[in-house]
Amino acid sequence: MIGPTDAYPPERHQQPYGRAFFLLGLRAVDALHDLCDVPNRSTQEWTQWLPSDTCALQGWFNIEEKADIAFSADDVSKKNAAQVDDLLFRYRVALPYDEAERHWLYDAYGAAWGPDSIQIIRNQEARVMSSGLQRVLLGRDLVRRWWAWRRETDEYSGQGSAAAARETLRKMIETLSPDLDLPEPYLALRLSCG
Repeated sequence: MIGPTDAYPPERHQQPYGRAFFLLGLRAVDALHDLCDVPNRSTQEWTQWLPSDTCALQGWFNIEEKADIAFSADDVSKKNAAQVDDLLFRYRVALPYDEAERHWLYDAYGAAWGPDSIQIIRNQEARVMSSGLQRVLLGRDLVRRWWAWRRETDEYSGQGSAAAARETLRKMIETLSPDLDLPEPYLALRLSCG
């Protein structure tokens, strides 16, 4: 998928943490854009899974993929790597999944990649170990939770976790790709929230 930042050639921008981390910041712009693209509560779209839900989920996967690449780069100091690792930690704990769920969903999405990926994931289940306990993951539950989390409804109402993820992405952009603009949907959402 082509995102809002694909028009930015990395060579023309500040790269205080190196090229690989700049690209992670670039993907953070896309992820923040898609995370803020939530339908209006008063429309029927509010109750449906939309292409923007898929894009936002893909944005998270892109962050994970670029993070793996960035941390394998040779041109980052331990101090800078630790700072980025902290940002990623704060982002991940704000997501609606624990570590085992994140790993399973990341792998399942990679295996199901394509136009029917969400439906394929909805129909899957798996056994994972989490907090020392074996349990069954239902793809339909993970997809539902992503939907509710993005809209800050159901069990995520009033929790502030989607807002925490958005603010961590903002910080990631400002740290790794400081001269990139924050995405318009984020600025509009921040303005509407005061």
